[in-house]
Amino acid sequence: MGSAVFATEARLSVPTVILKRTACRGWCPVYSVTVTPDGVVRFEGHEYVVKPGKHARRISADSLARLKHAVDDADVMHIGGRYVPGEHQCERVYDAPSFAVAVFAGADQTWVTAGSLCAAGATADEIARIAKLADTIDEIAGTSKWIGSEDQRRRLQRKP
Repeated sequence: MGSAVFATEARLSVPTVILKRTACRGWCPVYSVTVTPDGVVRFEGHEYVVKPGKHARRISADSLARLKHAVDDADVMHIGGRYVPGEHQCERVYDAPSFAVAVFAGADQTWVTAGSLCAAGATADEIARIAKLADTIDEIAGTSKWIGSEDQRRRLQRKP
């Protein structure tokens, strides 16, 4: 009984998290992944992924707790806003990938978009925290099995 109560409480405190990664001039994977409070992971691969299309899996309560901790550590709800290349004295870098992280926690929600080479008015610490959160989302969601290795994606680029 105690673990069921804990699982319910953990679900209530875990936000829905979305990560989107964009293209570059090379073989950067283009995809989105969503993790819901009940542990469902939904992946949609678009380009330079070894398993394109929609895929799903479920993660454990421990993984959800790690995700909640990562979101809290990133303090993304207080960073908020959109850090968009081309705004706030930020140079647009056309051949670099970027990513966006969305966090939906009850009525609170925020999207944070950060180019890999663009701080766009954000502090270096904020960008580092968002980037670390994006990597942690990938790790917890298990996206590597759909994305593949860099070498596998490089071979995809060479196909006609």
